[in-house]
Amino acid sequence: MTTKLIKWLTVLSLFISVPVAVVAQAEEKPPSPGPDYVWEEAYLEEDGNVVAPGFWRLQTHEGFEWVAGRTDAEGRYIPGHWHSLELKPDKMWIPGYWAHNQWIAGRWRVKVRTGFRWIPGHWTRRGIWVGGHWHPVKALTGQVWVPGHWSRRGTWVPGHWRPVRKRGLVWVPGHFNRHGIWIGGRWVKTRRGQVWVPGHFNRQGGHWRPIRRRGHIWIRGHYNRFGVWVPGHWRRGRR
Repeated sequence: MTTKLIKWLTVLSLFISVPVAVVAQAEEKPPSPGPDYVWEEAYLEEDGNVVAPGFWRLQTHEGFEWVAGRTDAEGRYIPGHWHSLELKPDKMWIPGYWAHNQWIAGRWRVKVRTGFRWIPGHWTRRGIWVGGHWHPVKALTGQVWVPGHWSRRGTWVPGHWRPVRKRGLVWVPGHFNRHGIWIGGRWVKTRRGQVWVPGHFNRQGGHWRPIRRRGHIWIRGHYNRFGVWVPGHWRRGRR
């Protein structure tokens, strides 16, 4: 065998061995936490891209059934999760859902709360997701109800009343940032000659804009006839 042929075979063997090593590494998994656990394989796209890594989970969870991870009709990945099978006379199960590029796990809520009514989760006209929450039946003069929300740590932050207005301040509604983390509503100082533009679900909160711009008119954010959100913007023209 010639020296040139030996070199060529050596190079070829390197190219062949690399994929084998990668596959072997991808199939490795950490030790099982115990005999009651089962391994959930990683979820891969058609091109082999890992959407969700594999993990260990309990084989059974009393009162729940395991729903395997999958993609929905819009191509979004819904992580594997436990779904309640129980029927609790004083509580109601709220299924998990997608909101602002993150999966919100299902939870229990009480069926009845004195002085409140349950508002199901919904999208506003501005494309902002409002999670299901309790809303007071009676309104308070000069006050606005701020719905409760789930904190970054997974705990429920109760809703509360706030003044309709505060001198020198503007209310910035709670919203999800681009990382899918909820930022609670807050008061911020007004800016002279500026007005606050509320954020949209695919933006990182809202932003300030001039009250007026010479030779332009402000077009509010809206959905066009194709159902696509058009952010607020300036357009040449007169009022």
